[in-house]
Order: sequence, then C-alpha cells, then structure tokens
Amino acid sequence: MVTIIRADARINAQEGDLCTWWVRNPPGVPEYRAVASIDEAVASLRECANADSARPDVACNIGGLEIFEDGDWCEWYGDDGEDIDAHVDETN
Repeated sequence: MVTIIRADARINAQEGDLCTWWVRNPPGVPEYRAVASIDEAVASLRECANADSARPDVACNIGGLEIFEDGDWCEWYGDDGEDIDAHVDETN
C-alpha cells in the first residue's frame, strides 16, 4: 500500500526521499505518494493509470517521480538519463 503525502510532509522531507505525483485532468490538483524505490514508483504510477482508465470523468492524466535533493523536490532521472516513464515502459 502506498501513502499519500500531505503538503506539510513534503516540507519535512529527507534527502533522497522519493514520491510519485499524479494529476487527473490537468491542471488538476496533484496527488503525491511516498515510495521507497523505483519499482514501487512504477507500481504506484500504474495503479493510478489503471484506476483512471475505469473513470469516465478522467479525460487525461500525467504523472512522474520526484526526488528530494539539496533541499528541494526535483524530477527524478536514472543513471541512464531517462525519467520514470522509460522505466514504466520497459517493465510492460
């Protein structure tokens, strides 16, 4: 089970923390989930996508993975320079 991150929890993040973000019908409100690994991030993003596919009120969505570095949240990129989308695609 994944945990939703509240705004105040994002303020108290530790270096290296990971969270997925997901927005239904952009520019909707982002949903953040704490994850412990890249594999868990892939599972979290798939869970969101699968849930949205069953919802007729969702026209589109977008998501990604962030890492807390140097006191700020930034988009995560792997050692290969690819973002989380490439990792989701390769595990299909």
